[in-house]
Amino acid sequence: MDMTPSFCKFRKTLDKNGIPFVVDDFGTGYSNLHCIRDMNPSYVKMDRDFTAKAMNSARDYELYKNIIPMVHSINVRICAEGIEEKEWLLKMKEMKVDYLQGYYFGRPCGKKQFLQQYVSGINVK
Repeated sequence: MDMTPSFCKFRKTLDKNGIPFVVDDFGTGYSNLHCIRDMNPSYVKMDRDFTAKAMNSARDYELYKNIIPMVHSINVRICAEGIEEKEWLLKMKEMKVDYLQGYYFGRPCGKKQFLQQYVSGINVK
């Protein structure tokens, strides 16, 4: 996404109405540091493939680990997508990721099942 005049107007409208802006799938495709610098998001969601690579490669882990304090330093929160194993959960907590998302916590489901399992506290890991 480019910083076109219409996008800038849209961003200002979001801010004015207290609506957070999120950069999704950071770490793949066209996402880069200009997304964080120019778009000034409230949250950055780290792409699930980027997360998986970091969990399986020392080099990628170091890169991932060092992005977190950099993003935090400008008051942006981080959500790690793709958490699929307890070990990954523990590593993300160690790195001080703000939010976690992934199949470790559950598979996509319908509203009724979600309410039964998560709102009532049943089967929450």
